[in-house]
Amino acid sequence: EGNTCIGLIDEGHDVIVTRTFSKIFGMAGLRMGYSISSAETAEKIRGVVMSWSPCTSYAAAIGAYQDEAFIAYSKQKIVEAREMVNMTVDTLGLERLPSQTNFVYFKSGKEANDVQKAMAAKLISVRGQYMDYNEWTRVSMGKIEDVERFCKALPAVVGA
Repeated sequence: EGNTCIGLIDEGHDVIVTRTFSKIFGMAGLRMGYSISSAETAEKIRGVVMSWSPCTSYAAAIGAYQDEAFIAYSKQKIVEAREMVNMTVDTLGLERLPSQTNFVYFKSGKEANDVQKAMAAKLISVRGQYMDYNEWTRVSMGKIEDVERFCKALPAVVGA
């Protein structure tokens, strides 16, 4: 709501703004989203689209977009979960990136793939190494009880 680059498009910058319906709209399995760009850029994109969505996906997206109560609920739960993770990471004295998203990216001091394996052994899913950021781990927000399990497991996994 407060952060957007749409104004850059209006100013003539060659920018594409995208949005998925994955998390806050509860539609991760449908792979629905949209982009905002200049008409010229949209035409270029249209020429290389490699997939299509069935009409049921469009209907679901319209319904989800209009369900303001669900969106507010989803946002509240994401914020609640993110605050729990931030507090845990901060308490452990670990560095993290600021986030307004559905995930927290933090530096554990351990190899990210080792953190991923240790968490998997506890039936908790986190992202392993991304590019060459070998000590940084990404954890996405989920059900509050799953986030609580992550927060309880993290100190032992990172040796704090």
